[in-house]
Amino acid sequence: MAALWRLPVLFVCINNQYGMGTRIDNATAAPDLHKRAAPFGLEGANVDGGDVEAVSEIACNMISNARAGKPGFLVVDCYRFYGHARMDKSPYRDDTEEAEGRLRDPVIRARQTLISRGEMDDDSLDELDQNIAQKWTQRSPLPRKRANLSSTVFLRMSMTLLPHHQSQSGAALRAFWGKPCEHEV
Repeated sequence: MAALWRLPVLFVCINNQYGMGTRIDNATAAPDLHKRAAPFGLEGANVDGGDVEAVSEIACNMISNARAGKPGFLVVDCYRFYGHARMDKSPYRDDTEEAEGRLRDPVIRARQTLISRGEMDDDSLDELDQNIAQKWTQRSPLPRKRANLSSTVFLRMSMTLLPHHQSQSGAALRAFWGKPCEHEV
């Protein structure tokens, strides 16, 4: 319906490579999930979720297209660092796979990129991390026990967390590229 009605929407699938305890390539003969968009009339794309610049670039383009009446489906490939649930010790993965997956951590990769370009140093990034953590703690109160989710969590998300998150993501984008993403202008 999104394509038929030319809705301004971008569907995003975070592909962490596993469905519960089964690797995606062991569960489907067609693991290129973005190709599933075409039969629905959606633009489909895939991006390495460990590369924040690539994610930003393709997401900005697809958001612009969606606003122009061309909805899309973006698959962001990432790696799930831990098991599916708290009790899941990930016996289906070996140490080598986990170590390789952790090398794709987008925060570590972005940090390395900023340092290698000479845009920021370790001390500046440590200070930025501390400031973000402090602001997040101040602006994200814990929900009350037995709170009604529809009147607390979801309401707070729409009124408080989302604008706060958007402002942080905008600051992060500007830190990387010195200008806001097209969809933030």
